[in-house]
Amino acid sequence: MRSRIEESDAPVIYTGAWNFYDVARYWSDTSLPGGTGTASYSAVAGARAELTFKGTAVSWVGMRGPILGIADVYLDGAFVQRIDLYSATEEVQAAIFTASGLASGTHTLRVEATGTKNPASSTARIYVDTFDVTLPTPAPHVTRVADTDAAIAYAAGWSAAGTSSLWSGANAKEAKTVGAQATFSFSGTAVRWLGERGFATGVARVSIDGQFVGVVDTRTPFQEEYQEPVFIATGLAPGAHTLTIEVAGRNNEAPGTIVERVVIDAFDIYQQ
Repeated sequence: MRSRIEESDAPVIYTGAWNFYDVARYWSDTSLPGGTGTASYSAVAGARAELTFKGTAVSWVGMRGPILGIADVYLDGAFVQRIDLYSATEEVQAAIFTASGLASGTHTLRVEATGTKNPASSTARIYVDTFDVTLPTPAPHVTRVADTDAAIAYAAGWSAAGTSSLWSGANAKEAKTVGAQATFSFSGTAVRWLGERGFATGVARVSIDGQFVGVVDTRTPFQEEYQEPVFIATGLAPGAHTLTIEVAGRNNEAPGTIVERVVIDAFDIYQQ
C-alpha cells in the first residue's frame, strides 16, 4: 500500500531558503475541481526538505529539465547520492530518487540543494513536488473520528462551522476566540488532525499529553484545502494520549480576542 505525502503536508520540514506554492506546472495534486497543484523549490546551497516516515520504500517526486540544478540525497542521516537534475527536455512529476527494501520502522529522507548546476542548465533550482511512501505490511489500522465524537471535549468558543460536502462527514467545528481549546482523547501510536487551510484561517497551539509541541498556521496564500492534515504526531507510545488544540492570535492577542478561525474537521488514529 502506498501513501502520497504532498510537499506542503506537515511531515515535510524545510530548512533554509525555499520558495513555496509554485503553480507554474501541472504538479501532483492538480485536478479539474481542485485547481493546479503546488511544489517547492530552492537554488540555495544547504536548503533542505526532510521527510520522516514509516515504511519500506520512499520516492522523491520532483522535476527534471533545462532549468534544474544538482541535489544531494540523504537517508537516515547518511549521504546516498548526488543527482544532476538537468535534462534537455522537461519532465514534471518525475521520480527523482527511490529507496526500497528498507527495514520496517521510522526513516528520514532528506533532499538538499547544492547551489550548483550542470553547465548546460540555466539555474541551480531543485523542486520538491511530493513523496510516495510504501507502507509496512500489515499497514497500520486507521480509525477516523468525526468532529462530533464524544472523545473530543470542546471548551467555550467552539461552534458548528456549517455544512459542506468538502469536509469529512460534511460537518466541522470552528473557533475564533484566542484561548479556545479542544482536547481529543485517543489510544494509538500516531494521530492526524484534519482541518482546513484557507485564505483567512488562523493559528493554533498544539500539545500532546499536556506538553506543548508546536504552533500550526492554517493560512494558505494560494489554494484552500479541506480535509487537510494540518498536524501529525507519530512515534507515540502505545496507549492513551490527549491532543489539545488552542486558538492563538498572530500577534500575541489577549485571551478572548476574536481572530481568524481554526477548524477541526476530524482526527485519524493510527494503531500499529
